[in-house]
Formats: sequence, structure tokens, C-alpha cells
Amino acid sequence: MAAEFGHLARRAAAILCLLIFNVPPSDSRAQARISGGTGACISRERDALLSFKAGLLDPAGRPSSWQGEDCCRWKGVRCSNRTGHVVKLDLRNTNDDYNSNLILSSDEMSPSLAALQQLRYLDLSVNDFNNSNIPVSMGSLKNLRYLNLSSSVFGGKIPSQLGAIPSGPQQQALDNQVEIYIGNPNLCGYPLTKNCSTSTSGADQGVGHEDAEHVVPLYFGMSIGFLVGLWAVFCTMLTRRAWAIAYYQIIDKLYDEVYVRVAIGWSRLTTKKTHDNSRRSPRHNPYN
Repeated sequence: MAAEFGHLARRAAAILCLLIFNVPPSDSRAQARISGGTGACISRERDALLSFKAGLLDPAGRPSSWQGEDCCRWKGVRCSNRTGHVVKLDLRNTNDDYNSNLILSSDEMSPSLAALQQLRYLDLSVNDFNNSNIPVSMGSLKNLRYLNLSSSVFGGKIPSQLGAIPSGPQQQALDNQVEIYIGNPNLCGYPLTKNCSTSTSGADQGVGHEDAEHVVPLYFGMSIGFLVGLWAVFCTMLTRRAWAIAYYQIIDKLYDEVYVRVAIGWSRLTTKKTHDNSRRSPRHNPYN
């Protein structure tokens, strides 16, 4: 009886072991660990890369070569052997030929790279992104250690979210942020010294608005002062007859003086003109 019970116990233990070691992994990290750290691509990150690729024209065939299920084997893409997450994306144009540049197929760059939250290295330099804005979503990549957007024909204002990236663990080339954006003359905002035209116009509008707020009280005060002064003089004239007579005498004297000066000046001008005309006219010869 004991022997039969021991045999059953061994069979139960064997079945239990088979169940434990044949349970399929529930997530990508467990799958990467069980598969021996092959760095198999995570599906949502592969979809993000394909979405980014769909917004590009690729004469040199870099993202165009992205084929197959395993994005970790694609050109310019590197994954972590431990977790399978995409940790590096290098799409720098290493050729001197302008025709090798990546070009946007629309006015805006796809924000899909924001799905690569474990990305540590991003290089999009020496391409032509048609003076498009840097995606605001790029600022959510908080694990970046290296970022290079130089000479990529970006334009507009640098997102403030991207300027905040160097906080936390980002200690590498985010030390010299200006180098990240060099070669993009149409970029503006922090950390560059170039001010954005939108900010300048906004400041000008603010100043204009502030001036307008001061103009109304100024004109109101001038009107009140004019009315008060006018009525003060007028009322004085009504109540003080001697003052009114003296005032009109002064006005008459000024008028007479101005009239006399103008009349004398006009007479002198007319006389001089007549004299000049007589000198220029030929004299009559009585012997002719």
C-alpha cells in the first residue's frame, strides 16, 4: 500500500513540474528572459516604427528596408537583449549626397516615436524635414541619453517639453543642448539664443495693448482739464466786467499789431517785385 502511494506521489510531482515549465510567458519581458535574451521586437514598438516610416520619403532605402516581424534586426534599430525594448534609433544620413536625405511626405512628423519610452539614443541628423516643427511628443522620451537633431531642416519653436528632457537620468549629450539643434537656422526658442517671431509679435501686441490702456485715461483727463479751464475763464468774464473789457482790449491790440505787420510786409514784397520787373524790361530809345 505504501509503495503504491509513493508511486502516485511521484507521478503527481512529475505532472506538476511539466505544468510549471510549460506555462507560456505572459508578457514580452518574460518571453525575452525565457528565450535567452534574444531581444525579440515588441509589437507595439514595431507598429510605432512602421507608423514613423509611413510619414517619410526614403531615397537611400534606410527605413524602407524595414521588413519582417523582428524590428530589432532592422537597419538603424537596436533593442535591449534583456527586455526587447527599442533602445536606439539611428537614422543619421552618413552620405554626403543630398539625395540620401530622409524627407517628410507631409507637413508634420509623425508623433509615433513617443511610444518608444525606453529609447536611449535618437539620431535624426543630416536629413531634410521640410522646416516642420519638432514633435511635442518627443519631449516624453524621458530615458534619452543621446539626442541629435542637427542639420535636419527643422523649423519653428523648440517644444518646452523637449527642453525639459535633461532633468533626471539624462546626463549625456543633453549637457550641451545647443549642439543638438545646430544647423537648423529656422529653429528658435530655448536653448537657442534666437527668439521666436511669435514671441516677439506677442510681446509687441502686449506693449500695444498696454499703451492703449493708458491712452484712454490720458485723453479723458485732457478733456476734463480743457472744459474746466474754459468754463473758469468764461465764468470770470461774465462776473468781472472790467476783466472782460481788459481781455478784449488785449485781443484787439494783438489783432491790430498782427494786421499792421502783415500789411507792411506784403507792401514791401509787392514794391520789390515791381521794381525788379522794371529793371528787367528793355528801355525805349527815342532815336529809333
